[in-house]
Amino acid sequence: MEINEIIGNNLAELRKAHGMTQREVAVKLDFSDKSVSKWESGESIPSIDVLVKLAQLYSVKLDYFVSETHDETQKEPEPEPQKPVSRYRYNRLVISLLSILVVWIVVIAVFIFTQNIVDDMWILFVWAVVVSLVMAVIFNSIWGKMKDTFVILSVLVWCTLTAIFLQMLVCGNPFWQIYLLGIPLQLGVILWASLLLKNKSHDPATIRAKREYQKEKGLKKKQKQEERAQHKKELKEQKKQKNKTKQQNKQKQQNNAENINITQTTAPSEHNAPTKLDEPQKAPSEQQATENTTPNDNEKFVHSKNENIIQDLK
Repeated sequence: MEINEIIGNNLAELRKAHGMTQREVAVKLDFSDKSVSKWESGESIPSIDVLVKLAQLYSVKLDYFVSETHDETQKEPEPEPQKPVSRYRYNRLVISLLSILVVWIVVIAVFIFTQNIVDDMWILFVWAVVVSLVMAVIFNSIWGKMKDTFVILSVLVWCTLTAIFLQMLVCGNPFWQIYLLGIPLQLGVILWASLLLKNKSHDPATIRAKREYQKEKGLKKKQKQEERAQHKKELKEQKKQKNKTKQQNKQKQQNNAENINITQTTAPSEHNAPTKLDEPQKAPSEQQATENTTPNDNEKFVHSKNENIIQDLK
């Protein structure tokens, strides 16, 4: 058995074992069902990239397609179900927001019960913003991205300085120079962030992960380009075949029309052609006279005959 027949039989068996049709396989691979049919019948062999996709689809190894006998070691273990990442992110976001909401509930309760006792209690809401940002930094450093953490930290620095300035304003001692302290603090946050992010970018595990991601991305892009090129090639072949059949049909029609014209032109000529039966039969005396006469006698006979015809006409 040839290799294309072995691959075709294995593809057909795997498809039937998974309860799929050729159309479903073609849709998942972004091919036509005719291509899948050709693979399974052995008329053509899929490329390596397509075989890799089929191996992932049927959860088998590549050598499964080219072997006549199979064992359990050629089948890949079923992948573990992936954790719903989006659900975990949603849960973490809800937990963070609930923690910040608790802070605001406490601040609002304190404001309601102390606004008639103590003046300028609105300052509590300013400090509530600072506390909320502190909690956001904590939760984001645990669950979020490092870049977002440093952004929130920068906002926290300036909000804290603003809260201190407003608190001093309420106390009657405004001190705007407190904002000058924010310049070195902001520079410190930037330098700290650049240091940590640079170390993370040079981490061997991070570099390896980036390389694998870029490699996988390049392979996917290459596979898509090859699939598109093959699909375009198949479309061109189908178009050529259609044009060829159209030309053949047109040529047949022209030939039929020419044959019809020939038969129409030849039929009247054959019908009107004189036959020996239509010729007037001569009398035996005339035949003997023509046979026994010389050329001069023939001329005299014709002349006399013409004179007789003229006299009859008169």
